[in-house]
Amino acid sequence: NMSFAQTEQAVRDRTKTVTRRLGWATLRPGQLVRACRKCMGLRAGEKVEVLAILRIVSVRREPLSAILDQPSDVAAEGFPGMSAPEFVRFFGRTFACGPEAPVTRIEFAYEENPTEVAARLETLNAQAQSAILDPKADGLAQSQYTQGWLCGADSC
Repeated sequence: NMSFAQTEQAVRDRTKTVTRRLGWATLRPGQLVRACRKCMGLRAGEKVEVLAILRIVSVRREPLSAILDQPSDVAAEGFPGMSAPEFVRFFGRTFACGPEAPVTRIEFAYEENPTEVAARLETLNAQAQSAILDPKADGLAQSQYTQGWLCGADSC
């Protein structure tokens, strides 16, 4: 699950196609990720709301300031009215980091049939939970689960 609380509307509108994260360095093209409104800090009884299923297109590590050379990425990030320097300041304030902080730039596309893909991910999660509880179970399901709801293009 990947949270998009600050850019929820851009995800719903399918206008956001890039995100920068401090983590996620092991993400690979072709993997699927559930885009959620909020993933952590849920109240008792509150459920994760899936906004979309994303297929990862590209992943690279770069300094946050690299967006200064890619101003079109600011709109792709879901902030069309913001300049690149404003984005760097905003990101830095939000995540307590400087312009040279290494970030993971993730480009993604929206899956056309998210309900079907989400169902396949739910099945993989259930299988993986069984694998974690049963050491004799299929190791593939376990490895997919430990990737955090991620799976390769051939396995989903």
